[in-house]
Amino acid sequence: MGAKVKYEMETSLRDFAQYLPTIWAVSKERLPWFKLASFGDKRKAGSNCLRSNENMLLIDGVEVDYDAGETMPDEAARLLREAGICGLIYTTPSHTIETPKWRAFCPFSNSLPKRDRAANVAKLNFLFHGTLDPASFTMSQSFYGGNVTDKPEITVFVVEGRALDLASDIPMTGKDGKPWKAPDSRNILRPRVPLPEKQAGTSVGMIMLETACNKVAFASPGTQEKTLVSQCWHVGRLIDEGRVDRALAVRLLEHAASSMADEPGRKPWQPHELSDRIRIAMRKTTGVEA
Repeated sequence: MGAKVKYEMETSLRDFAQYLPTIWAVSKERLPWFKLASFGDKRKAGSNCLRSNENMLLIDGVEVDYDAGETMPDEAARLLREAGICGLIYTTPSHTIETPKWRAFCPFSNSLPKRDRAANVAKLNFLFHGTLDPASFTMSQSFYGGNVTDKPEITVFVVEGRALDLASDIPMTGKDGKPWKAPDSRNILRPRVPLPEKQAGTSVGMIMLETACNKVAFASPGTQEKTLVSQCWHVGRLIDEGRVDRALAVRLLEHAASSMADEPGRKPWQPHELSDRIRIAMRKTTGVEA
């Protein structure tokens, strides 16, 4: 079955948790698919399907499936809570106490390149003791959500915590149940750009600066220079408005830029290149050298 139509929605985890139980269909195949990702308009040859690895653009989280029949959904929620991970767990229409079946959705702090998905799924597989359905590792895998007529109503659990992509302390387990390492540890799961401890979260300006820096650090290859220039423009406005300190902003932008992934077919960014681009972009925005 192919996904020939797509609908995009922006919602909070709690609103999504309230929405899921309101969905009803006469069969599982009539339920909608859900995916924490964005897709383009390129259809798969022969099937007219929009859902494919090639057509997936960015990911906003991961979704995984459990049907091993041992761990109850409330226990899965406890495991997420103990790890401090934000997530949503919902049972499937075929879930029973004897054979528990559920899915987990864990959002990210930012939209990320799709290549980062497997490593984050591997984190959840570690937390769930290597028992996730191997199909969870399929890049464009989507899952049904909602109720089916004449089946038990689904149950939803919401867990507060940090975004999964920020949890660099969690080991990774592959779909074979063995320890897993990201193929390229240099260019995957880069941490958020830290703000100085005394200033983090103390003003809207600092929060906006942190957001800008993370957009730079996680910019996809091919969009990095454009992202850097645009975020320098936004930060320049913050400086002009007196919301952030110029020297601090430049230092954090340089740190964020140095965290960008290497672009295929291009020499790695050099520190002086990044500093020059930041300086020029700042000058165009504020009229003052960075």
